[in-house]
Amino acid sequence: VMGIWIPEGVDHAPDPVTGCRVTQLTNQVAMATNIYGEDPYCSAVSNRAVFIRSYYTRTRGPVELWIYDFNTGLSQLVDADVSHMDIANHAYGDGFFYFRYSAIRKELVRLDLSTLEKKVVYTLPEDHPRFVRWGAVSPDHRYYANVIMDDKRVFHVLVIDLKTGREITVASGEDLCNAHVGFDRMDGRYLFVQQ
Repeated sequence: VMGIWIPEGVDHAPDPVTGCRVTQLTNQVAMATNIYGEDPYCSAVSNRAVFIRSYYTRTRGPVELWIYDFNTGLSQLVDADVSHMDIANHAYGDGFFYFRYSAIRKELVRLDLSTLEKKVVYTLPEDHPRFVRWGAVSPDHRYYANVIMDDKRVFHVLVIDLKTGREITVASGEDLCNAHVGFDRMDGRYLFVQQ
């Protein structure tokens, strides 16, 4: 149920090799992930992390967005209808971005990890192609980057200026199928693309 904090996390014994404390965030019988190793979906400000959860066998359907609070060990459902491929983060900030699709809108939502406030920050044109990978947001929240695929199976890395709506293609190719786009953490002037 949305808005209800539930006890779900489990603290395990420290790892015998590294001494690291291991915390299992979820215990539901479902696929759950927070795997973007370059920029983890977490906040140094609020000591919270988000993860997506799917009860479907395929990853194309809607997924749930959950948040875990390391201070309390509790989890909460944040949104029950999130697009699996259109989530985006920026390194160690207190915001998490995701697309919510409806029959008439494609909205980029910013979730404040401290307050759980959700705000629509951008709406895509109705005929905009769907993104096919996980995206990234610049540190100043001005730019969104992600990947689309055309009908010839060529991938295009797009950057959208969320203030002006201007959209540019910065890279294209058949070998950009897993681009792992990410803005540099200092000032967002560079976009990294895995080829």
